[in-house]
Amino acid sequence: MVLKTKGAAHQVRENQGELPAPNLKPLIIIECDNLKSLPERIHTLTALRELRIDGLPNLVSFAERGLPPNLRHFSIQNCEGLRVLVREHWGLQQLVSLEEFYIGGRASDDILEMLLKEQLLLPLFTL
Repeated sequence: MVLKTKGAAHQVRENQGELPAPNLKPLIIIECDNLKSLPERIHTLTALRELRIDGLPNLVSFAERGLPPNLRHFSIQNCEGLRVLVREHWGLQQLVSLEEFYIGGRASDDILEMLLKEQLLLPLFTL
């Protein structure tokens, strides 16, 4: 199952309980200008292997409880609002299965510089 949404942030908002697709493997969210945060219970999507977010200029927060732990591919493009995301809320150190992390587009240099300065990418690299 693939969920791909473009320009409709209300489609990725959560219900009161669990998210409606527990077996979802890829999640692609594109051009949702008004989306400010990923769904709070996104961490419950334990089958999720790929998360691509692109064109979410007002995204300033990932979910407080973190991203799905089994995520293997994580791509961020054109999400300039993430420049203000504080260190604790990236949660990259919890992504123990991550094989690919991509960041690009508008403000990517600023975001990457912040990630390197805060040493948030170090847990992703093994010798």
